[in-house]
Amino acid sequence: MAVVTNLRSCLKISYVIFAFCSAFFLGALKGLIVGPVAGLTLIAGNVGVILGLFPAHVTWTVYTVAKTNRFDIPLKLAILVALPALFGIWLGLSIAISVLVGVGYGFFTPWISAFEAFRQDTESNKFFHCLVDGTWGTIKGSCTVVTDFADLCYHSYPLYLKELRESPDSNELQTLRLIHVPGCIIVGIIGLVIDIPLFTAIAVVKSPYLLFKGWYRLAQDAINREGPFLEIACIPVAGLTILLWPIIVIGFVLTTIFASIFVGLYGAIVVFQERSFRRGVSYVIAVVGEFDEYTNDWLYLREGTIFPKPRYRMTKGSFSSEVSVIVHPTTVSRVNSSGSVEPPAMLVPSLVRSVSVRGAIQEVRMVQIWEHMMGWFEMEGKELLDQGVITPADLYESLKGRHGTESSIISVGLPSYALLHTLLRSIKAGAHGVLLLDGSEVTHLNRPQDKFLDWFFNPIMVLKDQIRVIKLGESEVRYLEKVVLFGNDEQRMEAWDNGGKTPKKNLRAAQIQGISRRMMGMVRSVSKLPTYRRRFRQVIKALITYWLEKQGLNRTGSMSSGDFIEEEEELTKREAALNMLTRNGNYVLVVSYGSMRRQITTRDGDTINIDVTVYLNGYHGDTSATFFCGDVDEKAKNLVTKEPLEKAISICGPGVEYKKIGKTIHDHADKHKYGVVRQFVGHGNNEAGRMVLNQTFTIEPMLTIGSIKPVMWDDNWTVVTEDASLSAQFEHTILITKDGAEILTNC
Repeated sequence: MAVVTNLRSCLKISYVIFAFCSAFFLGALKGLIVGPVAGLTLIAGNVGVILGLFPAHVTWTVYTVAKTNRFDIPLKLAILVALPALFGIWLGLSIAISVLVGVGYGFFTPWISAFEAFRQDTESNKFFHCLVDGTWGTIKGSCTVVTDFADLCYHSYPLYLKELRESPDSNELQTLRLIHVPGCIIVGIIGLVIDIPLFTAIAVVKSPYLLFKGWYRLAQDAINREGPFLEIACIPVAGLTILLWPIIVIGFVLTTIFASIFVGLYGAIVVFQERSFRRGVSYVIAVVGEFDEYTNDWLYLREGTIFPKPRYRMTKGSFSSEVSVIVHPTTVSRVNSSGSVEPPAMLVPSLVRSVSVRGAIQEVRMVQIWEHMMGWFEMEGKELLDQGVITPADLYESLKGRHGTESSIISVGLPSYALLHTLLRSIKAGAHGVLLLDGSEVTHLNRPQDKFLDWFFNPIMVLKDQIRVIKLGESEVRYLEKVVLFGNDEQRMEAWDNGGKTPKKNLRAAQIQGISRRMMGMVRSVSKLPTYRRRFRQVIKALITYWLEKQGLNRTGSMSSGDFIEEEEELTKREAALNMLTRNGNYVLVVSYGSMRRQITTRDGDTINIDVTVYLNGYHGDTSATFFCGDVDEKAKNLVTKEPLEKAISICGPGVEYKKIGKTIHDHADKHKYGVVRQFVGHGNNEAGRMVLNQTFTIEPMLTIGSIKPVMWDDNWTVVTEDASLSAQFEHTILITKDGAEILTNC
């Protein structure tokens, strides 16, 4: 029996060694093959985004600094002077970090994926995933990283600048106190001279202990099947972690050195904030002791620090007193076999079952919370679509990234509306936290430990308590629904008859407005995160699909998902235009000459003109274009051109005589031996015969190959040439400006 047991142990050990070696070499091979593609994709994409948006970032930043009312003029000038250096640092660091991330991601992701394949249930699945995982997924992941980074640079950063530009006047004005500038410079230099060497020394001295302590704990966890490696199948992952641990330690040292630069420079900010040179120097000294104390706690070394920690804040405690580490009681210590207390495993918050490294990462990123959030949005969005409260126009505007009212209704209003109903359901159920879609409850005790949730969850709980305390009535809840969904769009609020009315008491109305502002502010802040925006776009597309299916427009058939989304957007665009233009008494008139009032069939070689007139919010717009029907000859191709219209627009400007428009068009027609229709021209101009500033009118040259005499059919609408020869016309509405003319109907 003992022989059989020993044989099984030997076989198990041999299997683990074989699995580890196989995953090690196969992962390295995949890293060498896939790594260059994924790495170059990530590097080229991120660097392209950085360089491509750099001029826009500079322009936006300079404009924001000049426009904002948060800074006084001396401070604005100081910031503008410092911007070239700051942007230079940004370029260098961002490109260098992109290269490092690209190389690391491209090589290590396929390698780690090969090890994680051993968490599969069967041997065949393990072998298959060991070969496949980390190949195409790594390349696709690098594209996702580039997309998120581009979204952060293109959307989030401009939003921060917009908030800075539009800061209310009630915010405190930041002033430049010139008397403290020399002290800031001196303390910044002192911080670099003191903090960089001392931080580096602390990290280097403690790195051997970190290395061997980490190896010891990881090996102990793997052998005893504790910590993150509870299953024998995950031991290869433990082996990889042990091998990579020196790289992690080196990364810790390099990160410490890099961070110490900014930690030292922050002393200049302390001088400016505290208005004290002495407190700035105190910060430079104290922060070294705080870092030493923090690393001692992290490595379970002696408590405290040998470095002094002078106080550097007048009203706030030091860093160590402001930031506390909360440890669950069950993870503080455990009793070993000898009865003594042993500290928990390093870098392992709690000895809970963790299937894989990737599973742990997903838990930290709150994948389930994200899914439930998007589920709320989609569920509420479908109900609002069914009721006609939101329209395909709103969805399309948001999908295209527009910044108008319709876009904000979806991007801000819909999440705020869904959040409101989630809080109301949680209050009604008497929940201590927030109820998810499946009925489970997220509270302070069981929520995932995540930086995003730390920042977002607490304000939501405060908001929930505020709603519960003021005890909203049914009509007040309905009014709050309108406010959070439509914001300041009073017309949309009035059009939605959900029973909500503005409270008669000013205090009550102010309370509801305050809740709506806080709720919408939280949503706007979250909407800057690329992960949120990417997932929310999927919600919008799901709502578009839902609407198309209801309209019977879902013709997926053999279409790919990409083609289907494009068709959804195109169909939604058409519906959106009609919904927008026909709302509130506006109208659209589409005139298709030759086929509008009389049913005729066009033939190859015909030309057809489509003229669109729009009346929107009290203003008229008029444009037209001529199109080919089937195959046309060279004469028709030469006739159908925008050239006479463009020439006529180019000569327009304040003080120009109208007759010059006709002369320009006739010169073009005479050159090509075309006729110019004269019956439908020259109406609506002023008596002076000259263009004036801010005047609007249309120009519509009508050229023919043959006769210029029109014949109107008996429907009193359709007009054709007398000899049935081809004609062509293009039209634009223009605005006379000081620089010439601006086309208002470009599309």
